Amino acid sequence: RAPSSLWPCFSRSAPLSLTSSSRSHTATLDELQALKQALPEKFASEVAEPPADALLKIVHHEGAKLGVQNYASLGSILLHLLRDWSAECDHVIMNVYAPMVAQLQERLPARKSVNRMETDSDAAAQCAEARTSQPPSVLVPGSGLSRLAYMLMKEGYEVECNEFSPAFATVANYIFNECRTRHNAFPLAHVFGENYGLSNQYLQVETPSLLPLEERGAGESMVMTTGDFVYLYKAGGPAHRKFDCVATCFFIDTCDDLLDYIETIDGVLKDGGMWINLGPLNYKKDLKLKLAWEELQAVWEGMGYEFVQSSRVYTPYHLPAGLKLYTEQYDAVFTTAIKRPRPSP
Repeated sequence: RAPSSLWPCFSRSAPLSLTSSSRSHTATLDELQALKQALPEKFASEVAEPPADALLKIVHHEGAKLGVQNYASLGSILLHLLRDWSAECDHVIMNVYAPMVAQLQERLPARKSVNRMETDSDAAAQCAEARTSQPPSVLVPGSGLSRLAYMLMKEGYEVECNEFSPAFATVANYIFNECRTRHNAFPLAHVFGENYGLSNQYLQVETPSLLPLEERGAGESMVMTTGDFVYLYKAGGPAHRKFDCVATCFFIDTCDDLLDYIETIDGVLKDGGMWINLGPLNYKKDLKLKLAWEELQAVWEGMGYEFVQSSRVYTPYHLPAGLKLYTEQYDAVFTTAIKRPRPSP
């Protein structure tokens, strides 16, 4: 028999139990209803101010549609905890998130370094300038459990992320604002296929592998908006503003309309701003416009973007290779593009 684990539902209500049985380990209707009822007041129809000292300040704008079916099961939550917040999936941190952070640091550093050969007065002036200047702002759409956003914040960037799923936003709220201890979990217990042995299916992990509250630096915080990305950030949208960078990770192909994503990302980037993208083009089956990457890049270039870096990243994004008899592998595109000022009409 498989082991059982008591797993909190990341709310202030009673915990939910994830136990072994012959049924699927995805959430039952009763469990999902309990999770929805436990959602914080910040997802109510009226906007609630997040606590001033929150590490993750969650903001919901009235009228923003929240995802109901997207990643609604407890099984999906556990799989994402495995991927983003367990040591067993450090390959995702190293192969996917870290290169994106490094690309931003190289081209738009958040902190100014002081040359040791400079005079004390020069160094003091430079440090004073760094303290008074605003850090570059970064928008991370489709942030999920927000590990990439967290890594960017730790490097000194002003980070705003967006998540469509209220269940995922609730878990993120727990990780960043409440969690002070690691939990044992069996995140693959509901996955009955492609197992070599029971030890693979009932893999036990500690999560979260990092405790953001324990590692919080002075003044560190970031913002998460909840709801549909296009509605919130399109021109005239309630969250629309200009950013120095938009970082999209396994996101572009989640669209309902590819042109909506392109126009929205372009609309929030400042002139000279940077779009960093890493991911595949695994479009939805019912998507009408499905462009190849070369076609998609040509669209951006036609809008005045200059691609300054382009490569491919081969990675098992979700699970480490060898854990299952079958593992999805991605040969993802990794690019950096600069928005050049457009000539006046």
